[in-house]
Amino acid sequence: MRAKSLVSRYPFWSFYVLAVAIACGVVLLRAFQDPSFDYGSTLFATIVEKGFHKSTVNIVSITAVTLDYSIYFGIFVFAGAPAIAALVVTAMAYGRKGLKELGGRFRPWREGVPAREAIGLYAVIILGYLVVMGLFALVTLYAGGRDALSEVIGGVGTSVIPFVILFLAGAFLEEGGTLEELGWRGFALPHLLGRGLNPLKASLVIAVMWLIWHLPREVPTLIAGTDLGAFFLGQFMFFGALVALSVIITYFFNRLGGSVIPAIMIYGLFIHCSRTLNWEAVSAMLPWPIDLRVPVFLVIALVVIWVAGRNLGLRDQSSSVLTTEKGIEQ
Repeated sequence: MRAKSLVSRYPFWSFYVLAVAIACGVVLLRAFQDPSFDYGSTLFATIVEKGFHKSTVNIVSITAVTLDYSIYFGIFVFAGAPAIAALVVTAMAYGRKGLKELGGRFRPWREGVPAREAIGLYAVIILGYLVVMGLFALVTLYAGGRDALSEVIGGVGTSVIPFVILFLAGAFLEEGGTLEELGWRGFALPHLLGRGLNPLKASLVIAVMWLIWHLPREVPTLIAGTDLGAFFLGQFMFFGALVALSVIITYFFNRLGGSVIPAIMIYGLFIHCSRTLNWEAVSAMLPWPIDLRVPVFLVIALVVIWVAGRNLGLRDQSSSVLTTEKGIEQ
């Protein structure tokens, strides 16, 4: 009862502590299972052996690999930690009504959003990512020629029908977006908005929380003796991507009345569209070791802020915040 009382009083922080604890638990369990296991190379090698394109790491391909190496099941638990934490805390703090409201976040658009406008917003998401994919394809072609482009194009489809299927399905098959977003945007963002933060500040807070939550997975790399300069540069670039994604996602979350579907799509398509980049060819062309996705998406985020302001498309406060009878912690 004491734990339930504490969770009911501090649901937001209970959610975050539990999400981080689950992530840490997965990393520790992996270390105890087999500390010598070559986690990265085995994953990619087995994905190719299973007949998937080498750039296709998603729920389907990871499941196929997990059938051979159960250690990879931890990927799903790690990615699902925010959603698991959101469900547990919501059940304890808000009960059945809270769970019903949380589940309602999976509606493509919510109350007060006209269907025609909602469809138009989803069309903007898809069109935007087609443009970004085209840009990445041109960069790859410029950096490495037709051979470089041919090497990666299989990851997004080599003809119209496979491309459409992979493009649309890929948005919902990325384990990160599909398994995480119920926590970050379904639970955390409504709480922050309900505590009076404007959407831009809330987006930045979630970006910081998002980065910290990811850090446990970097512990094995640090223990192995990675170059610290490269590590911090990588984290800096990763944080830039999280900030950009958080701002863009919040805008569409607000415009669609508090739905997590655009969050899942945007996160998934961020990963999916980058498959048109031949990283080796592009990195050799650039003067600095940067992730090209980061400046591109930061520019998009700045355009969103310029157009929508710090409220990032917020329609009605009640549509995006948590509205259970118990309210939120002070």
